[in-house]
Amino acid sequence: MTSIPESTGVSVSSILTRRLPKDLKECQEYPYPNVSVHVNGVDTSKVCLILAPENSQLLQLTVRFSDNYSLQPPNVTIQNDVEYPNIFGD
Repeated sequence: MTSIPESTGVSVSSILTRRLPKDLKECQEYPYPNVSVHVNGVDTSKVCLILAPENSQLLQLTVRFSDNYSLQPPNVTIQNDVEYPNIFGD
């Protein structure tokens, strides 16, 4: 991780606060194939991610971002029932 010199007057917290909206905007403007991101109003700490694999059911995921995004990964939970050998319940 690159450190920010204290003399810049920019806090790490303000950088992290600006990072998430920028990343979400990029996902909406330049979406990946078969993936859509839905943000509920101004609260960007929780978003809905829809995966649409070809020849398969839609997958709805809830993605929760911590205050330390992007230093900490988001928490992702699958909202659908999924039957697959490597996916286990809660």
